[in-house]
Amino acid sequence: MKRLSFSTFVVLFVSWPIMAGAQQPDLIFATKDFSRYCTNDNTGAFSCADLSPVESPYWSDVAVGDLDGDTRPDVVIANSAFANVLCLNDGNWSFASCVGIGSGSNNTTGVALGDLDSDGDLDVVFANQNEENRLCLNDGAASFTCDVVNADRNYTNGVAVGDLDGLLGPDLVFANQLSQDRVCLNDGAGAFSCGDVDTGVYVAYDVTMGDLDGVNGLDLVFATTSSGANGLVCLNNGAASFTCTGFGIIGKPVAVAVAELDGVNGPDMIFAIANNWRPLVCLNDGAASFTCADMSSDKNDSYDVALADINGDGTIDAIIANWGSANRRCLNDGTGVFTCSNISADTLATKAVATIPPWHFNDDFESGDTTRWSSTVP
Repeated sequence: MKRLSFSTFVVLFVSWPIMAGAQQPDLIFATKDFSRYCTNDNTGAFSCADLSPVESPYWSDVAVGDLDGDTRPDVVIANSAFANVLCLNDGNWSFASCVGIGSGSNNTTGVALGDLDSDGDLDVVFANQNEENRLCLNDGAASFTCDVVNADRNYTNGVAVGDLDGLLGPDLVFANQLSQDRVCLNDGAGAFSCGDVDTGVYVAYDVTMGDLDGVNGLDLVFATTSSGANGLVCLNNGAASFTCTGFGIIGKPVAVAVAELDGVNGPDMIFAIANNWRPLVCLNDGAASFTCADMSSDKNDSYDVALADINGDGTIDAIIANWGSANRRCLNDGTGVFTCSNISADTLATKAVATIPPWHFNDDFESGDTTRWSSTVP
């Protein structure tokens, strides 16, 4: 959901700006009953089909990354009532098996990937409701050892991964409902010390990261529904201490993504708004002050948003995941103005969407591209 930068093993931003004429990103949706994948014809038009052989009415989130080191994107699907699921990719959108990951049902509402123990492979972190959030460390071959992040037992709705203090690798932030949001700093080996983001108590549904003011590293954006803080921006002092400011988004923002949308002044934001309302585009003035407007005239029960250049014109577009209506692709004219249309004729109950970079699920990973990557690390 942000611009690309690279570490040794992880591609660090989620929106995939692709050169014109190159292969464009595909999509994966966590929907009620089955997950769906949509292949891109490289113009931003998609063909969709069922992905997972595992059926569940409780899929809640999805993350994509190379978990077993074979250069193909694998899929982790979060489940709010049953076991979370790992699906390893054997090429051409084919998955030999999908297996449970973690310890049974954990009321999971969010999932993110990152190299959290500094061993060069992607690990998995799950956000859980009324249970401890859990970290699953990867042995490099997609075999995981799972434990709690810490003793917190909050009503957690979302998680983001990124280096917030510039020290010992990716840190964690958890979006909590009716308790303080939490920041957990990494010791470099996958052990975390956690504290409050600030003193406020919000109904936070989602969190993401981006350098919003151009100084002091990654800042935080929460999708919140609270008096005076319908949407929350928390600016980093460089040492993972935050100053938070709410702003008055209309409606119920439940997801947020960050990327450069208008070509000026640094990362902008898009909020997905639930309860039959319009997604919101918030453009940055360069100092983390935002001017917001409706993305389009669409009114849907939107649950998630992902950002990527899906039609190869060099600008970042938006994918909106909707509950009970068609998912939408919104093409950017380069100034942060969007034109939206249906991704497919599907009318699904969709909870989450992830973009898949241009080498996607087939056996066409570009020559020389051997970096492990994640769709969730900012």
